[in-house]
Amino acid sequence: KMPKKFGDLAKPVSDLFSDDFGTESSVKYTAKSANGTGLECKGVSSGKGTSGELSTTLNWAGLDFKETWKTEGSVTSEVTKKNFIDAKSSKAVTELVISPTDGIKKVTIKANVEIGDIHADIKTAGPDIPKSLDFGLVYSFLGNWSVGFKASSKDILSSSPSINKTVAGLYESDAKDLFVYSEVGLDSQEVTGKVFSTSTPQTKFGASITSKGGSTTLAAVGSYNLDDLTTVKASLHSDKTFNFATIHKVGAATISPSAVIKFDSSAQPGFGISIKMAN
Repeated sequence: KMPKKFGDLAKPVSDLFSDDFGTESSVKYTAKSANGTGLECKGVSSGKGTSGELSTTLNWAGLDFKETWKTEGSVTSEVTKKNFIDAKSSKAVTELVISPTDGIKKVTIKANVEIGDIHADIKTAGPDIPKSLDFGLVYSFLGNWSVGFKASSKDILSSSPSINKTVAGLYESDAKDLFVYSEVGLDSQEVTGKVFSTSTPQTKFGASITSKGGSTTLAAVGSYNLDDLTTVKASLHSDKTFNFATIHKVGAATISPSAVIKFDSSAQPGFGISIKMAN
């Protein structure tokens, strides 16, 4: 079990809102051998253009290596060490983004560790010298409750760095069928609440409310498994955006056509499809 990072506290409802929706068309193929070597190919087409990437993974000498080549002309090299603290659940990652013309474009160093009921994670990144900083701390208690704190700065090396602070709370039922999350930005004064429920094995429901500066946004999302191979999803947002998707399992492939409709006289509906294959 890897540590639960601050950014993962709201993961069930966040994934329900984001996965399978959108107007991108994408194809992804993933393969993994018995020795842990992996290959992933992905192509994406959207209003921003067409892109692709090829990733390879390898485990050697207790380290996980990943190389990703992108069609925009960069290579990302990632080295991961799991359980770097003896007998503790931990993970450390170093990542370099390299361009043949520009050299090193970005350096990222991140780590997370779990000690008892405390989960901590840290990340720093920058074009050549890492200068942004994100630090998260989560404490879990009574089996169902967690509280968290996060501090972020875009330039920790400046003479007067601006630090944004966020606190959050989470309740999860014993059966994992109810999830209530709240978050408050101490500097932005943004307040967010999220609820996730799986009242039956076939259904999932999520809702979100965000308030900032007198403005409030609402959203609701739900999914229903028609059978073992087909799921339908829909979400509605207070800005009059409606998302719809169906997920179909066909052998080793998952096919997800989707549509986005904004109930505005000037808006045109958008369509996308995602195809994922695994070997």
